[in-house]
Amino acid sequence: MGFWKKFSTFIWPWNGVAILVWIALLLLHSLSFDSYVWLATEDKFGENMTSVFYLLAAVFLIFTSFRNIKKKRHSLIKETLPLLLALFFIFIAGEEISWGQRIFNIATPETIRDTNVQGEMNLHNLSFFDRNAAILNQHTALNVFALLMGLVFPICYSIWPFFRRVADRLFFPIVPLSCSMWFFVGLANGQTLAKIHPHWAHAEIKELLFSIGFCIFGYLRYRSRND
Repeated sequence: MGFWKKFSTFIWPWNGVAILVWIALLLLHSLSFDSYVWLATEDKFGENMTSVFYLLAAVFLIFTSFRNIKKKRHSLIKETLPLLLALFFIFIAGEEISWGQRIFNIATPETIRDTNVQGEMNLHNLSFFDRNAAILNQHTALNVFALLMGLVFPICYSIWPFFRRVADRLFFPIVPLSCSMWFFVGLANGQTLAKIHPHWAHAEIKELLFSIGFCIFGYLRYRSRND
């Protein structure tokens, strides 16, 4: 009975929702590709929501850390890694919308525009991080980050006692397995579907799925339900 309880927790609700969302995206891709592309287009619903989800993830982590400090559950030192992760999510949220450049009608400085492949006021589109870079590029870095945080670390934490002891000692924030499917379907969408039908939109949809997974992670941590 204990096994099936754990199994149902893993599958539902968050992982089940992830599978349903991915199926819906696959149907959208097949039946209305223009709508699929619109969802991934810059400054449209999908990209804006990616930024919102990352920002919400950061807010949940920050609130949780300061609540733990206020109630003297943890010291500020123990909450260092969760707070650094929150700052990283804020950075991603800002980068996703070019730090509000188009919202506030801010022109790109010439020094940045000349080295940015999209002429935007952000770092991840600098030519140094372009997808055509030999080793380091933004897409590979994001894939590795999501793979480690969303799948590898949670699995290691669940089955490897040594990893669990080290993570607990460092107070490393572990994504629960109950929402890991968001990262799996994100990687699957960004890697497999992109091979079948190459298009830039797949990468943006992948980022949206990742952001939902991290937002749920932050929420579960805030609710102290980081199973």
